[in-house]
Amino acid sequence: MFTIQLAKELQTTNITVNAVDPGMVATEFGGITPELASQHGAKSIAHGIQRTTDLATDTDNTTTGTFSNTDGPVAW
Repeated sequence: MFTIQLAKELQTTNITVNAVDPGMVATEFGGITPELASQHGAKSIAHGIQRTTDLATDTDNTTTGTFSNTDGPVAW
């Protein structure tokens, strides 16, 4: 809800607001090694940040108020 409300509040600016779920990413964030996380199905950091990077560098700058995962937009 915060993503949608903030996107609406900023709709007259060139600022976009989106939420992204990168899924399980192979880092030390979960308290285990990246290697062990990978063995449990975690994706690479590059894979985890791809959707965020795509949204942040979108030259159209029109996608706002969305929720996505690494596969793209997810219905609210």
